[in-house]
Amino acid sequence: MIHPDHEALLAEVTGGEPTSDTRQHLEICEDCRQMAAELQRQWEAYRVFHKGPMTEMLPQPPQPWEDLRPRMNTRSGNWQWMAIAAAMLLTVLAAWQYLRQPPSVSAAVLLVKAVAAAKTPNPARRIVVRSTRRTLVRPAVEAAAPDSEKDFRALFAEANYSWEEPLSAKSYQEWRGTLESATDHVEEIPAGAAGSEALYLISTSTTTGKIHHATLSLRQADLSPVLTHLEFPGETIEISPEPAPPPPPAATIVKAPTMEIPSPGPTASDELRVVAALHSLAADLGEPVVIERTAEAIRISMVGVSPERAATIRATLTQLPLVNVAAADLRPSALPPGPSANPAADRILALSDAVMARAFAIRNLEARFPNGDAMAPPDRDTLRVIFADHAQALEQKLNDLTAAVQPRLPTLTADPAPPTSKASPESLLAAARDLDQALNRAFASRADSQIEGVAEALAQLRAAVVAHRNHWSNQR
Repeated sequence: MIHPDHEALLAEVTGGEPTSDTRQHLEICEDCRQMAAELQRQWEAYRVFHKGPMTEMLPQPPQPWEDLRPRMNTRSGNWQWMAIAAAMLLTVLAAWQYLRQPPSVSAAVLLVKAVAAAKTPNPARRIVVRSTRRTLVRPAVEAAAPDSEKDFRALFAEANYSWEEPLSAKSYQEWRGTLESATDHVEEIPAGAAGSEALYLISTSTTTGKIHHATLSLRQADLSPVLTHLEFPGETIEISPEPAPPPPPAATIVKAPTMEIPSPGPTASDELRVVAALHSLAADLGEPVVIERTAEAIRISMVGVSPERAATIRATLTQLPLVNVAAADLRPSALPPGPSANPAADRILALSDAVMARAFAIRNLEARFPNGDAMAPPDRDTLRVIFADHAQALEQKLNDLTAAVQPRLPTLTADPAPPTSKASPESLLAAARDLDQALNRAFASRADSQIEGVAEALAQLRAAVVAHRNHWSNQR
C-alpha cells in the first residue's frame, strides 16, 4: 500500500486541492487518518495564533491604510516586491511558531515508521513471555501455537492481539487500530550510563477491550521492538527478546578426571551495571526496587510503583545481560498534592527526607559492594562516580536545609562540629536520622530545648559529611 505524502495530507486538511486518490486512501487507512488529524490540529493552532496573539502583538496603524489598488494596477513591479516581502514575513512567523512549540512525536507516525523499518523475521529468533503465572520461551514468529500455549493464545485472541508475532510494531499497530477510543503517550528515554540504548516508549490506555494499558519500547537507532507490556484484567504479560547466552568460558586444561565447567553466572560487575542504570533514572533513592543476585540471574522486583515509572525502569533494565525483571505490583499514578497548611515546614521536612534518601543510598551502596577497591578499574571508577553523585547531592540538600532552618536557629554556627566518630556510611546515616528525628520533635513541641537539639544535630551531620568527603578524597 502506498501512503500519501505530507503535502497531499496538508492539502486535504487546509482546504487545498487534494486528489481523489488521497481521499479514497484516507477512507481505508487508519494511520493516515490519524496523521491527517494531527496536521488538522496543528493547522487550527496556527489559525488561532494568527487571529489572536499575533494580531494583538501588532501595533495600531498611525493612520488609515491607503487604497493600494490603483498603484497595484500601474506599478506591477512594486507589487511583486511587496508580495515577496509578505512571503518572507510569513515564513519567519511560521518558523517562530515552530520553534516556540515544536510538534510532539505521534504514536501513529512512529508505528508507521517502525512497521516500514521492520526486517524479515529471523526463524531462529526467540522471545520470552512472562506473566504473573509462568514464563514461556518460544519462537518470535509462530504460525501454529502448541497446546501448551492455548491459554495465552485464547487470551490474546479475545483481546484482538496477535499471538503469532506478539513482539512487533505491526501487531501493536493492528491491535491499536481495533480500539474504539484510546489515549497515546510517547516518551523518549535517553541512553543510560550503564550501556542501555536510547528508546521510544509508546503507551496506550483505553477503556474498551481486554487490554486496558499497553506499552511498546522501540530502539531509537533502528525502531526495532525490545519490550511489549500488556495489562489484562488480573493479568500482566511482558514480552522481550531472549537474552543472548553468555560467552563460553575460556578453554582450560585440567587433569583427569575431567569436570564439566558450569556457565558463569552474574558477577558483581553485572550487578553494578544494574545499580548504575537505576542511578541514571534516580531510581536508587528509596523507591521499592529490589535487586537480588542469584546464581542464574539478577532478579529485579518492583512493588507499589506507578505504571509509567515501572515501564521506564523495565525498558532500561531489560537491555542488560543476565537481568530478569519480574512483573511489577503496580499502584495508580499519584495525584498532585493539595494546598499546604504550612509550606515552610513542609519544605524543611521534604529537604530532610532528601538528605535521608542520599544517606541511605550511600549506606546501601557500601553494603552491596564492600570490596569496591578490589574491583576492576572501570567498575571501580563507576562505583566512585555514583558515590560522588550521592555525596554531592547530600551536601547540597544539607546546605538548602540549613538555609531553610537558619531563621529559626539564631545560635546556629557555620563551622561544623568536630567529627565524633570515624567516617563511615553507617555514621553518616545515623547523623541524618538524628537530624530528621530532631526536626520532627521541634515541630511537635516548639520548645527552645528541642530547637537547640536541631542545631546540634545539624552540626553533627555536617561534620559527618565533611569526614565522609575527606575519606573518599583520600581513597582517590
